[in-house]
Amino acid sequence: MPFTLCVVGPPAADAGVVGRLLASKLRAPLLTLSNLVKTESINRTHVGRQLEQAMEATRGAPLPSPLVAPLVLQSLSRVQRTEPRVVLAEFPRSHAEWQPLRIGGHAPRLLHLRLAEERQRHRLASRQVCAACGLPMYLPERDDPRLPLVSDCDCDQPRPVRDVADDGDAVRIRRQHYESETLPLVDSLRKNNALMEVDVQEELQSTWKLVQECLPEARDPA
Repeated sequence: MPFTLCVVGPPAADAGVVGRLLASKLRAPLLTLSNLVKTESINRTHVGRQLEQAMEATRGAPLPSPLVAPLVLQSLSRVQRTEPRVVLAEFPRSHAEWQPLRIGGHAPRLLHLRLAEERQRHRLASRQVCAACGLPMYLPERDDPRLPLVSDCDCDQPRPVRDVADDGDAVRIRRQHYESETLPLVDSLRKNNALMEVDVQEELQSTWKLVQECLPEARDPA
């Protein structure tokens, strides 16, 4: 059955990484908001130039919906001409972005990654990204400096670098946007029993097991 599996969550929930795992398991194309924006910028399209200007103005805060929503919807429509199932990560971020998915025939389903604010703060304060594979790396949630970084990176020589998007006021603004725009959408779908939810675990593989439990299509064969 055709559907668009949307994966969203607060900052540091790693919706894009979970989306990548889902796309691989479902053998479905993956669209992520951040990669779509990056592609437009690299290709120096008109939209890409507008997005670059917005990124400079917002300094890591969420990009405005009037710019990114048409980009996502056009990309999704193009992919779904040949692919019945698509994984869409980091979108929708609000009711206003959900409605075009629903009424546009994209058959959206929403997976919400829950992460308490205190854990968000810890992960954002310590998050690094492996420059080789792109997987996130965190300080352990147990306060012990002797413990290694928590990551599913299996590179021979991991190269952790700080994610600049996690610095300064951008984090606060992104969290506020999630609370004011994304959570009302999540609450509405929860009330209508139209939502899948998973609690983010410290280790990615533990989170992935919970995702598989709530999504039959992603389960391993018995």
